[in-house]
Amino acid sequence: MKIGLSTACFFNRLFTEDALRAVRELGIETTECFFGTFSEYRPPLLDAIAREARTLDVHSAHAMCTQFEPQLFAENPRQRADGTALLEEFLRAASAVGARFYTFHGPLLLKKKTYVFDYDAIASVVNGLTDAAARAGIALCYENVHYSYAANPEFFEETLPRCPALRTTLDVKQAAQAGGSYREFLPAMGARLATVHVCDLRGSDTCLPGRGELDFVALFSSLKEIGFDGAVVLECYKRDYESFDELRRAVDILREAEAKTR
Repeated sequence: MKIGLSTACFFNRLFTEDALRAVRELGIETTECFFGTFSEYRPPLLDAIAREARTLDVHSAHAMCTQFEPQLFAENPRQRADGTALLEEFLRAASAVGARFYTFHGPLLLKKKTYVFDYDAIASVVNGLTDAAARAGIALCYENVHYSYAANPEFFEETLPRCPALRTTLDVKQAAQAGGSYREFLPAMGARLATVHVCDLRGSDTCLPGRGELDFVALFSSLKEIGFDGAVVLECYKRDYESFDELRRAVDILREAEAKTR
């Protein structure tokens, strides 16, 4: 498996093209390209981002999920049409940076109420999205996110059988913030798992690897037990570090943990 660093770690510190350059300068080859806003989906900003991406292995691309992903599931046809148009722009941008996977959040849990999901209806939309992504040469990866429909393993247990082309992204911190553990998602995601987002944890609070309580050797062992051969990508918040060198050391810690499972 590959160990990488997401440009999301630089969110609100660096623009996307500068974040990609920072990843390269840290000596890290694999990344997830986090697009920060609409204007980055098209030239001239996309051109600058794509130039920096050529020097890296861009495993996946990630959008600001609130910008169009919830609207793809909207009842209002105008919202769906606008969301679809933005999705197509994003997919072209993701293809331009060489991404093979699209990390996807989908609808969010915005109200304090009991949600009863119509999984057939959800799957109908998701299958259309996987088709759209496939036309761009990209696989859609639904991510577990504690404030989204995909907050728990049940969502994946119900959705994946209905969506044969759908892949998944496992986010370790999001599982903890939902009150559970990444281990609960592995049986459901299984062979569909393409990307893993990691950081360290103190309870559900995030920190860099090596500064918290997460057993990364156990994490990598669990991934290897299910045959995972994708990318494990460090994704932290800007509050979790001060210098970029701390990110390089954190990636080294992940590499060392993975090596212990060989």
